[in-house]
Amino acid sequence: MTRAPIRASFAVLVLWSLAGCGDPMQQPVAQVGTRSVTVEDFVRIARGNEMQYPGEAAAAKDSLLRDLMIREAMLVAASARGVDQHPDALRYRRVLEEQAMQRELRDMLAPPDVGVSEAELHEMHRWRSESVHAQIIYALDESTMREAASMVAAGEPFEAVADRFNFPGMLGAGGDAGWATPGQLMQPLDDALRHLPIGSVGGPYRTGQGWFLMRVLERRPQEQMPFELQRAGLEQLVRQRKQREIYSREVERIKRAYDVKPVFASTQRVYQVLRDGGQATQGDPNHEPLVVWRGGQYTVADLIQDLDDPGTDKPPASVMPAIEVWLETRALTRVLSTEARRRHLHESPRVRREVSDQFDNYLT
Repeated sequence: MTRAPIRASFAVLVLWSLAGCGDPMQQPVAQVGTRSVTVEDFVRIARGNEMQYPGEAAAAKDSLLRDLMIREAMLVAASARGVDQHPDALRYRRVLEEQAMQRELRDMLAPPDVGVSEAELHEMHRWRSESVHAQIIYALDESTMREAASMVAAGEPFEAVADRFNFPGMLGAGGDAGWATPGQLMQPLDDALRHLPIGSVGGPYRTGQGWFLMRVLERRPQEQMPFELQRAGLEQLVRQRKQREIYSREVERIKRAYDVKPVFASTQRVYQVLRDGGQATQGDPNHEPLVVWRGGQYTVADLIQDLDDPGTDKPPASVMPAIEVWLETRALTRVLSTEARRRHLHESPRVRREVSDQFDNYLT
């Protein structure tokens, strides 16, 4: 194989800001065959890797550029050998693109820089001066939760109802959620944690993850550090809490817009496939839908592909409600990808750069 020509220009690092035309950050500092390392590439990779290149600035730049040139030479060789066109490589690139698009969509729906006021910080600090011990009953759908709530209202022990309805391993015996600090739970559970009278049952509460009943067992003071020492942590906590709430609302809106609906008996069909070792035993796996939405569907073939993917979490084969949650999650992942493409997020420079960098790492 012909060796790719390698050229480097350290002068560009010094002179790019003096360039009179074009984008100076796109000026090349090294050329390896048809691939180039730009000023932007160099600066981006240098940030965060300072400890890897100690010593004088000039020597550090020299070492970094040399490593980048070696990396580019490996990528040229991979392309020449067709490694980047192998079916496994192309499949992996599609996965990277889907993941990057969904992260971009998440940032668009719930911006990372959502504002946090001083009043919100002080309020969260007050909330965290108390710790609460609670019990929880969880159900995926309203009808199941109404049944559980009726049983509790009729006098059945909360613990017994919780053990009957909660998924195995989700909570402690009797629905024991342990001690929690306000600010940790999703709304409206967080408000219930702070306001429910001790011993009373609150709910049903609807969230983006299902339906809940809650009973507060006791409260106790919790010692805190002074506000100023916690400011940074409180700001991050409040911001993340607001982001979760915004994102949950937006995802629910997208689900309604796409009219996401499971097909009748789809959970039983998934159970059957799991029981049979991940193989479809009847029907056409390429066409049998499990979840449908406007413009798309999640089929048995998609299910089998997900079950074969070692990077995909598998549902517990014997817990039907958990299978239902898993099935909706897999379908919603595809719906969000469709929405991301509708917004042309696959064309976003940030998405393209992220996918390119991770795919290059995979190739090397």
